[in-house]
Amino acid sequence: PYGAFSILNNGAQDAVAVTDDRVAVLGQCTPIFDVATPGSTVAVLDTGEMGRDLAATPDGRLLAIRGGRTGTYNMGAGLFIVDLLSGSILANTPGQPSNNTGIPFSFDVDSVVTSNDHAAFVSLTGTSAEPTTRVTIFDLSTAPTGMPSVVFETVSGGLDQDQPGAPHDIAMTPDGQYVAVRSELSVGLYRLDGPQTRRVWHKRLIGEPGPFGFSAMDSVEATDDWIATISRDSNGGFAAQLDLFDIAGNQRFNDILGDPHDLTFTPDGERLLVRTSAGLYLYDLTSVPAGDQVPFAISRPMSSSHTSFGAGMDSLVATDDTAVTLSREGEETLIEIWDVGTKTLDVRGGGVMSNRPLDLEISPDETLLGIAGTRMA
Repeated sequence: PYGAFSILNNGAQDAVAVTDDRVAVLGQCTPIFDVATPGSTVAVLDTGEMGRDLAATPDGRLLAIRGGRTGTYNMGAGLFIVDLLSGSILANTPGQPSNNTGIPFSFDVDSVVTSNDHAAFVSLTGTSAEPTTRVTIFDLSTAPTGMPSVVFETVSGGLDQDQPGAPHDIAMTPDGQYVAVRSELSVGLYRLDGPQTRRVWHKRLIGEPGPFGFSAMDSVEATDDWIATISRDSNGGFAAQLDLFDIAGNQRFNDILGDPHDLTFTPDGERLLVRTSAGLYLYDLTSVPAGDQVPFAISRPMSSSHTSFGAGMDSLVATDDTAVTLSREGEETLIEIWDVGTKTLDVRGGGVMSNRPLDLEISPDETLLGIAGTRMA
């Protein structure tokens, strides 16, 4: 009913945002529905060809849309801040380049994050030979008007230049004070201070492991103290690399086996889990050694017949006590539930799902696990 709103090709990941009152569905046209009145449409927004991501603020007041590019019919494009109550666009700025640039799209996992105060976006810029990542940050209630406005944006050169490599992932610290951005070749940390928002540091990865080759899905996660990112180490064969940063930018790394796929911190921030096609690795962050190495505390071998999109969007979730992993083996999915201690990884249960994995999530009260496959949930 909304023309081409269902066109979500070329690696779009998140396509639905839900609050207590509204549902927004990402697409070339993005409709916003009133939850209280089934079938009632608040607005239909022209958000550009090949939209990438969208996220509502935690208070449900605003919607940030990482839209697409200008398309065949000269449709609207770029980055949008929308009032969810009325469906009106409060701010709009360019994002992805227009069709005639020749720059290939990247398979970025997340490209927008929000708090009640800020929204941060990543966009593809540069040239087809040297794609780069632009970071755009909105203050959602800029004084004196109280309206959203861009307070920081990287540029093509200079001190705050765009990050090298195409965009891949973005994460916000739980306290809402920082945003970490992962391009294929670097990591940047941005401090969210309203009009004083700035880049704190920008680092290349140790040893420059190289591009993903569409291997890793989630590639950066953040706590209030740590930034962790995984890479495919294309310099030395079939391997992965973990880079761990503290907020000050001090950097450590570890080389591990397998193609990288997913990583997560436990909610208490004390442990980090990394999932590759060859194993599950646990890092104890309560006793990180000095130096540039961060050795894992314990690991367990895991096999997987596929990586990246073929292995599902997410393959790892964790609470403070439990982790769950998905491993695709042909047309089946092995589900394993792990006890997670300071230096413990023991299988507590699991099963087999008779189709390919898509996603998994643990309920907020940590009593239920939902797993989606290609044919059933």
